Amino acid sequence: MGNLAERYKDPERSGVYRVSSPDVPVLAAREACAELRECDAADLESELTRAVRQLAGQSQRRPCILLVRDAVGQSATDFQQGSKLMRHLQTAVEGLGSAVHPCFVVLVDPLKILDLPNLWREPAASPNLEELQSARLPETPCATWPAADHRRA
Repeated sequence: MGNLAERYKDPERSGVYRVSSPDVPVLAAREACAELRECDAADLESELTRAVRQLAGQSQRRPCILLVRDAVGQSATDFQQGSKLMRHLQTAVEGLGSAVHPCFVVLVDPLKILDLPNLWREPAASPNLEELQSARLPETPCATWPAADHRRA
């Protein structure tokens, strides 16, 4: 998580990003001592406006992360590059970044339908725990499998 926590502290990397799961971004926000705000997609613009006003009066460089868990519940076109909402978000976030206040809007998108850059390099999907638990094991225990014959002919 250290790399993501460091990224949160860099105002030049401020922006609007997507993630598949909020778990790592939330932990990294805590590690970076960032101000983490969660909001619904419908309240995102007003929450960002409040954050901008509050951060403008602060002298410390504490990162601000706005996490939107229901981003895919919102119309996907609202969060596409070039949409009115996205232009507004980018302008606000870039304004904060230039004011030396790192700001990240993080949209949770487990289906990866939003046309946004990833916040971090997420690992490939791990197997489902239930699938692993129900997988059939070989009838013969590994200890009794025949050993390979390493003698040269």
